[in-house]
Amino acid sequence: MTTQTTTRPTSPLALEEAKDAVIKLKSIKPFLTRADEETLGILIDKELVSNLSKSLSEAQRGEYEPLESILE
Repeated sequence: MTTQTTTRPTSPLALEEAKDAVIKLKSIKPFLTRADEETLGILIDKELVSNLSKSLSEAQRGEYEPLESILE
């Protein structure tokens, strides 16, 4: 799993929550499958999640490109 660099939390509560999350992840890491690690990697990538959400919304509205036109 790759490490993501994010902006520093501005409040003490946010810093404490981030610290707790890291401790929890370290404790469960030995039990994570490769798929779990990939899922976590996606979920912590805010830009990727935003793009996925936008794409899903567009698809629900019928705004998508046929695969054939993408592969041409």
